[in-house]
Amino acid sequence: LICLGTCRSGSQTLLCAPVTVCRVDMLQNSFILYIALALVWTCNGSFMTLDLGGDDWMVTNGTMTTGATVPGQIYTDLMKGGIIGEPYYGTNPDTYKWVAYSNWTYTKLFTVNEQLLRHRVVQLYSLGIDTIADIYLNSHHIMTTANMFHTIRVDVRSFLMPGENEISVSFSSKVIAAAAAAKKCSPSSSGWCPKHCPTPEQHGFCNVNYLRTEPCSFSWDWGPGFAPVGLWRDISLRAFDTAVIQDIVVSTVPVTVSEEVAEQRRFEAQYYDAANNFSPSNTSTDAIIARAFSRSDRFLNLTSWTLEVDLYIDAGVSDVVPHAPPEEFGFSKMPEWSPNVHSVEGIVSITTTGGSKLIPLEVEFGSENRLRTKIHVHGVQPWWPNGFGGQSLYSVSATWTPNTRREYSTKSVRFGYRTVRLIQNPLPGGKSFFFAVNGVPIPIHGSNWIPADAFESRITTQQLETLFVAMKNSNQNMIRNWGGGIYQRDQFYDLADKHGVMIWEDMMWACNDYAVPPDYLQSAAKEVSDNVKRVQHHPAIAIWAGNNENEGRKAYHNNTTNQAFYSDLYFKTVLANISIIDTSRPLTGSSPSDGNETAAHPVSWNPQSQFYGDVHTYEYLVDCWDPSVYKSPRFTSEFGLQSWPSAITMNKFFPSTDQHWNSPLMQNRNHHPNGQNEIELGIKMHYKLPEKPTAPLDSFSAWLYMSQAYQAYCYKTEVEHFRRLRNSCTKTQPGCNMGQMFWQTNDIWPGASWASVDWTGRYKMVAYYANNFYQKFVISAYLQSQTTFGVYTINDYLNQQFVGKVHVQFVHWVMGHVTTHVMPFTARPASADKVVVTPLKSLLPHECHDTHMCFVYLEAIGDNNQTLATNFIFLGSLNNATLKNPHLEVEKVAMLGQINEGGQMKTQFSVTFSARATSVFTWLETKHSGYFDANGMVVVVPRGGMVTQHVTFTTGEGVAAAQLKASMKIWSLFNTAPYG
Repeated sequence: LICLGTCRSGSQTLLCAPVTVCRVDMLQNSFILYIALALVWTCNGSFMTLDLGGDDWMVTNGTMTTGATVPGQIYTDLMKGGIIGEPYYGTNPDTYKWVAYSNWTYTKLFTVNEQLLRHRVVQLYSLGIDTIADIYLNSHHIMTTANMFHTIRVDVRSFLMPGENEISVSFSSKVIAAAAAAKKCSPSSSGWCPKHCPTPEQHGFCNVNYLRTEPCSFSWDWGPGFAPVGLWRDISLRAFDTAVIQDIVVSTVPVTVSEEVAEQRRFEAQYYDAANNFSPSNTSTDAIIARAFSRSDRFLNLTSWTLEVDLYIDAGVSDVVPHAPPEEFGFSKMPEWSPNVHSVEGIVSITTTGGSKLIPLEVEFGSENRLRTKIHVHGVQPWWPNGFGGQSLYSVSATWTPNTRREYSTKSVRFGYRTVRLIQNPLPGGKSFFFAVNGVPIPIHGSNWIPADAFESRITTQQLETLFVAMKNSNQNMIRNWGGGIYQRDQFYDLADKHGVMIWEDMMWACNDYAVPPDYLQSAAKEVSDNVKRVQHHPAIAIWAGNNENEGRKAYHNNTTNQAFYSDLYFKTVLANISIIDTSRPLTGSSPSDGNETAAHPVSWNPQSQFYGDVHTYEYLVDCWDPSVYKSPRFTSEFGLQSWPSAITMNKFFPSTDQHWNSPLMQNRNHHPNGQNEIELGIKMHYKLPEKPTAPLDSFSAWLYMSQAYQAYCYKTEVEHFRRLRNSCTKTQPGCNMGQMFWQTNDIWPGASWASVDWTGRYKMVAYYANNFYQKFVISAYLQSQTTFGVYTINDYLNQQFVGKVHVQFVHWVMGHVTTHVMPFTARPASADKVVVTPLKSLLPHECHDTHMCFVYLEAIGDNNQTLATNFIFLGSLNNATLKNPHLEVEKVAMLGQINEGGQMKTQFSVTFSARATSVFTWLETKHSGYFDANGMVVVVPRGGMVTQHVTFTTGEGVAAAQLKASMKIWSLFNTAPYG
């Protein structure tokens, strides 16, 4: 099959590629780097690349001109040129909207030598141009781009000259282009023409659904609307005579063991499976649940695998065929390759640890050739998600060498041996929804990733590393690359592989309806194909999803016409094109969904069903301390509450006149409708408003701190609720929850959001709490409707059972420890088990009759007298509590040594602090960047006593212990309001 562009196969819009199935050893390669005139030439054989990036571009809108850097965006260029200030400061996001309404042209002069022009193909190559742009070479129009997520490949050899050349990229305003597209839309050609504008609080732009650009660039309820344009990813010229290896797609299949070996493994401790406790004929609820979560790893040999490799080989693909320049223009000499030759034969060698192959191949010029092969390997280690094993990674390399030996092309990718499946087994009332990796059910603990900056080019790899370390520190094993952002750069997926953080990969459609004329579907098909091929080899990617929150939109309810448009886009185009490339991972049409939608039935009657699929749930105006207000779904892929970054962060971006809770800028910067009021009501429900703080807090810092404390405790309550339901559900009561992913991982700017780490990389309190509520072993208590008190153990260890006693300690805020109830527990592997559920009054000592004055501190002690876990729960609102001043003090800071974190040396310090009374939400803060291993904790102090605690602070700054101690501040809830 050989075809270019998109084609129709039945009702599907598919991006076609030629397929050659043949059969493969690595030939030696070389890599030579030339620097000339600030341009980088890379030679691989006679394959050459000329990097067109750098800081020697110019950009203009006709009235102002400045230097520009590629990759980059217009705002970062204007900022470097001194035309605008920091876009995030103050009201600049509104002041600088003129930038989005302007058309901008980028220009660069570069030099090309004859050696490059003697190649048969000279491609203009880029991984992304944002968004509506006309590209010119030496004043000749090459192409118009209209999708920022497309890989650009255009043969431009005939438009280049030896010596100096000029490239010009003229961008149209995305805001104006979106409005024009919405106005031009005709139902007769597009089916329908849905309109979209963000809420006024978002200060954004309308009609982003008519462009293929980053959806949140027009604004969101946690981010700004800048609608930037620019050459946001690398751009280059690449020259070759025959072909280059474009992409490597891999899948890994483990060898299955014999029935005898599998049966022998059945009752071995390392293959513990609760299903073994029930006979096949047992139809009890417990038996059905156990079978739904049964393991299959005993059937697999996880050291012997088949590596399936698909190579995509570019033999001169050109997205468009530009109009030929005049005959007198350009380089007159023909390439050293006969124009009458339409294919070439050669050898592809593929090598990896433990195996290699040589495959003869004939490539067809002007097309993308696909080659598929298999290699059997032994003695390798599998890749596991964080917390369940190591992250073993291997390389596979492919080299194309034509029989002429004139050139060669080589490419390597890293991958891991693992399987991933989405398991939807029968459960009481519905089906399960969980991920099994290497045959093992994995409880998902994670969050949702949004773009880490409105301007992608200013994100460094070190910033990404900081965020992935934060996720690993908080015991996360999955993030969702949310569908309103971007397909991330390669380093993002590399870091996920390294840290064992699985990725739920949305395609970039979110919270909107889309017109789907044929050209839109063709663009979508190429977008999906380009990006899936690029990142597919990463073992961290666990699932492909068609969109974010589009299935549940009202436009599709009981409307078969609109449902057909939905199916055309997501099932017949997006998912269909993924399936052509990758069948090794599960697919889902949307998030949330019921998990079993199809092209014929694309929209569920209830995509928020708690008995099927995944759910998004937000509870803003309820008592977040009461677990009865929360849903009990199979999988919770979004939930959360807002908070603010710390004052250390916000003071850098707010003038002093706006550094107070109800300032106009605070209202402006919170893009969530009624956001400030919701945070304030949440605080007021259980705490005193921070209107009269004491040192070291001022009013502004106290409000921001309380927003984080409120958020952190509510996330703890909700996550523990979901986790207690791990193996509990009936036909009428949902549950059996195997996934919690809070909204959101990170920030796009300094402002109100649901994030656990702010835009500067500073941890919010919830990041520290996640380290506890996402632990593999948790002791969890709950208080429902102020009457029922329960304690559960939650054990994610696959093969380890814990036996011991829970110490349930009632602590009075003033008097200290009052009484302790000791309760035995048995925590089965991969299970949540009840320790006790009883009326609160049966445990409550008379000193705690006023529940506002007491809280419960829990300690799980194993049978070896080691502490397995600790936790706490408030019994009553603290807005009526009397607290003692804990007189917190940082006693000592001492350097411990250095660690290598992501290639950067960091210093660790021991921080010792003291408390002279029980302290709630105990918070340590320093102006220096870094993170603590614990923060926001409850410190229990005996009456009249003193407690010292030690935490570790890790920083990449070259700071001495004395400097760090001098900068260290410490406070607690007591400092926010008159609690004494």
